[in-house]
Amino acid sequence: SETASSTLNPPSPDEQQALEKWLKGKVQFPLMQEESGKRKRELHIRQDYLKKAMEAAISEATKAYISLSGKVAKGDDTYRVARDNAQNKVRTLTERYQNKQHELTYLQLVRPGRLVYLGTALVVPPVEPSLHGMRNDPEVEAIAMEYVMNYEQDRGWTPEDISQRRDGSGFDIRSVGPQKETTGTLPIRRIEVKGRSGINQDVSLTANEWRKAQQLGDTYWLYVVWNCKGEKPQLLTIQNPALVLAGEVKEVKQVTRYVLKANVLSSKASITY
Repeated sequence: SETASSTLNPPSPDEQQALEKWLKGKVQFPLMQEESGKRKRELHIRQDYLKKAMEAAISEATKAYISLSGKVAKGDDTYRVARDNAQNKVRTLTERYQNKQHELTYLQLVRPGRLVYLGTALVVPPVEPSLHGMRNDPEVEAIAMEYVMNYEQDRGWTPEDISQRRDGSGFDIRSVGPQKETTGTLPIRRIEVKGRSGINQDVSLTANEWRKAQQLGDTYWLYVVWNCKGEKPQLLTIQNPALVLAGEVKEVKQVTRYVLKANVLSSKASITY
């Protein structure tokens, strides 16, 4: 567009200078002050540690030198070499201490870097594919959840709404059926509910929902409630959608969702009115 083209024009030299001045005062200088404060605190810690460590080492070496010097002064020349080495050690440690102190002073120096104009870029939101009918509508989702909860109760199951836990379960309702007489086990459906206001509208699953569908297999169900705002909602139920719909999904990388087309839902699902 015309606006985009004008936005992409590089700034003039005067505009660059004004921008550099603004960056120095509003961005660079505050950052320098912040970094300078950090350096001063670090310098204090290092200086304190250096003082304690080096003064202890110099004191220990000095004591050894004094002791050896005393023995040499009493006429025992066998300690002369050891005394000289001890003296050199004291001198070396003292010089090292002074050098380290001098080096640490450079730590507190913070200089501003050079500001250079590199180029101009236009940043816009990513273009997502048109997903007709898949705008999140809290009212529609609430109607769909209530419909599915009632449906599960009417068929003798005990549904539990876990959608508000936000714990990464990857489904909305955990429904437990009557105990099986043959095995004594309780059947479980982990149900992901999708609601749509009209008929024959696509739905999408998040990456986490699709991954959970793959992991949970036959115990994972997709319930799609069409016509939530109409007089007769229509329920589509699909067991193990990751298997049944594996070849029919379209991955949308921008939003990490899997699109399930309405006609595919109709052909794969059991429909209840």
